Amino acid sequence: MTAFGTLFSMLLSCLMAYGLSRKDVPGRRIIMFMVVFTMLFSGGMIPTFIVVKALGLIDSYLALVVPSAINAFNLIILRSFFLNLPDGLEESAKIDGCSDWGILFRIVIPLSMPAIATVSLFYAVTCWNTYLPAILYLDSAEKWPVQVLLRQIVILASGISADTSGFADDFITPPDQTIKMAVIVVATVPVLLVYPFLQNILTKARFSGRSKDSGIRYDEAGKQALGEETKQDMKKQSADTKHVNAAAESVCPPLKWAAAACDSLMNRYQPLELPPANRWHYHQGVFLAGMLEVWKETGDDRYVEYVREYADGLIDPHGNLYMRRDELDAIQAGLLLLEMDERYGAEDGRYRIAAAKLRGLFDTLNRTSEGGFWHKDKYPYQMWLDGLYMGGVFAVRYGMRYGEPGLADMAVRQERLMRSHMKDERTGLYFHAWDEKRQMPWADPATGCSPELWGRSLGWYGLALTDFLEALPDDHPSREELSRVLGEFVHALVRFQHRESGLWFQVVDRGDRPDNWLETSCSSLFVCAMARAVRFGCAGAPVWEAAQAGYEGLLRILKADEHGLVVPAICIGTSAGDYGHYVSRPAVDNDLHGVGAFVLACKAVHDAMKP
Repeated sequence: MTAFGTLFSMLLSCLMAYGLSRKDVPGRRIIMFMVVFTMLFSGGMIPTFIVVKALGLIDSYLALVVPSAINAFNLIILRSFFLNLPDGLEESAKIDGCSDWGILFRIVIPLSMPAIATVSLFYAVTCWNTYLPAILYLDSAEKWPVQVLLRQIVILASGISADTSGFADDFITPPDQTIKMAVIVVATVPVLLVYPFLQNILTKARFSGRSKDSGIRYDEAGKQALGEETKQDMKKQSADTKHVNAAAESVCPPLKWAAAACDSLMNRYQPLELPPANRWHYHQGVFLAGMLEVWKETGDDRYVEYVREYADGLIDPHGNLYMRRDELDAIQAGLLLLEMDERYGAEDGRYRIAAAKLRGLFDTLNRTSEGGFWHKDKYPYQMWLDGLYMGGVFAVRYGMRYGEPGLADMAVRQERLMRSHMKDERTGLYFHAWDEKRQMPWADPATGCSPELWGRSLGWYGLALTDFLEALPDDHPSREELSRVLGEFVHALVRFQHRESGLWFQVVDRGDRPDNWLETSCSSLFVCAMARAVRFGCAGAPVWEAAQAGYEGLLRILKADEHGLVVPAICIGTSAGDYGHYVSRPAVDNDLHGVGAFVLACKAVHDAMKP
């Protein structure tokens, strides 16, 4: 009964606390007032009994659980904790296609384990100590909880001590005090046994604090529950985790690992179910673009047909495509349309029409005073490193394919603007974002840059450079410049590679921080950029050795389940911020960011190994 009561109370309390913590819920202040009101004025014993009887709960365990399922004090604790979680988590989760239920159970609750553990202990102790409600509502003695039974033992023992006439002369009755002490031990020990298991989590709750400048709540002793188990898999291998045997590398070349990653997600999702489901989005675009690379190399039509089914599900018979028209992220998946038009264009003109609609966004997207594209309308006057891959690669390939070379020049200009404003001369790498107006809290007043070198944004930048060089003709005037920039970039990355694992940290240049962690998607993108740079002749042996070490490090962390390969420790979608913001992002398995990047890395290593 204690276990059921605790779970039931926690479920209802979490649901209500989450709802009351949402700023968009109408009437939440009135509801919260009503909750606090019950702490001061209760309905009373007799009205409560009448309600329980009217509900038909007399002589039922539900009578002990339902009337007191939500404790107002516990609800306030949970709501306060939920309110302190970063607002960006919900935004990023929604970008990833998470529903409200998914946000609660996959993001909010895992991040709130200190509060969950504390309130669970409160509810468990309350249920374990239930006495008066059982006396009032339970008629059957066999349903009495342990506290009522213990009370009956004390009463019976007292009666025996008072009258021993019916017993033998040598019968020894234990003192009343002994019986009471024994009963106290029986009632208390179970709670004492449970507490040590919660102590570590409760300690984290005590020391949780706020990151400087950002106002983001996080745990200084370990970032309080931010996918920590997944992150630790990057640092040490767990004996009870079913990891893919990296020794198979000798018999399983890179292209087969890429195919295995594609097959794994195909086993899990129908094309339109790829998260975020039923949306034209760069998450699917990155993964499916990698899948098309595998198709080109293997000739397995399962892959191109899977991509086509995704595109066909979102494009109507007239070539119309529902998409976000105010952001660069919407353009990236247009790379799929170029491939579909090349293969199926003679029989189906919709792909060319839809691609032209995406191309048209370059004429309408807002720009900085120098002509740099805003990353999204909701991020005015901001250029993000991500945007070079999200829009630039499509622009170059579309321009080369359909006779608009000016689009390639436009994309190269975007790279130059990013390089001029966002390069960190100390490391040779680039800051995640730049705010022309210096309005964002993270913007440096002098430079306008965000303060950190975030791994995946750097990975997108490197991937864009290599895709530019892949698509531009040999005589393009910017080719030499881009080759030099790529060479400098990959050499700078080598300096920050984690020697033991071969991977890279979430915040690339801060590997000495204990709360920083090794992240899979950026590591995959760096391996891809390095392997391609070597193939293009932009880098030599040291970079190739680093790429191989990174590739082998990726193989060591792979896992498997009943559906196939599992790529772990992938940071979810992330906006620009400070150090605490990046290292407190949850890490998940098989996020499309990471699986797509892993597929591209395997393909790049495969290409670089060709004679």
